[in-house]
Amino acid sequence: MKTTIRLILWILLIIFMPRIVVGCTWWGNKTYSGRVIDADTLEPIEGAAVVAVWHKSWPGIGTGADTRFKMAREVLTDANGEWSIRGPRGSWGHILPLEFMYWILYIHYTNPPEFIFYKPGHRRLDRGGGMLGCFIAYPYVDKRVEGVVLEREADTEEGQRRYFREYGANTRPFIPLKDPERKLRSLCFSFTYSQNVMKIGRVWPFDQYTVVGLKKAETWEERRRARSFSISKTTPALREMFEMEDKYLWGRDKAK
Repeated sequence: MKTTIRLILWILLIIFMPRIVVGCTWWGNKTYSGRVIDADTLEPIEGAAVVAVWHKSWPGIGTGADTRFKMAREVLTDANGEWSIRGPRGSWGHILPLEFMYWILYIHYTNPPEFIFYKPGHRRLDRGGGMLGCFIAYPYVDKRVEGVVLEREADTEEGQRRYFREYGANTRPFIPLKDPERKLRSLCFSFTYSQNVMKIGRVWPFDQYTVVGLKKAETWEERRRARSFSISKTTPALREMFEMEDKYLWGRDKAK
């Protein structure tokens, strides 16, 4: 009898433990924070929308993971351009031996958040498709070196191509300096590349205090492109910004 009970308890533990560890949004919550500034003047941008978007994924066979929207949270930057959002830390699902159990039991895991930064009149920050004058800067510290990872592409498409050829997908530009987080928080950093720029392996931003620089849109197409992404019903502030921008863009088109 006792053996049967133990067996049942072990089966229940195997079934539900991955859900508790990975699927619950309250597991591993953390506070993400940073600052949004003008990429040229380094002045804080107040009232920019910052949206954290989480997706849930199920292991796939052959075609990759099945990923769907899970939740989103948004804030507006304050007078200093600062923001913070609390939510799940998430994981990419590559946790052995749980990865095999995800596949067997078809259990979803929550991915780390993706971030949207939007302010009408500025270019779009898009780490996947190019940032053209925008930048992301965040501290990096380990036992051997400390400094700032600065992902800043050139203002032109040719400069962007040179950046991709130099760093590719697996390395990031790194500037060694002492006490990098304090310097970023106080904006005691030029946010430009110096002669001692190095390379490090790919690091995920937003795990630490991250400064985002948005460049002002110089053309009508840049402003239109910054508006071209979907939004969630759970982000009313961003939706209101989009509606106002749509009216402005539509009015400009009509006046032509």
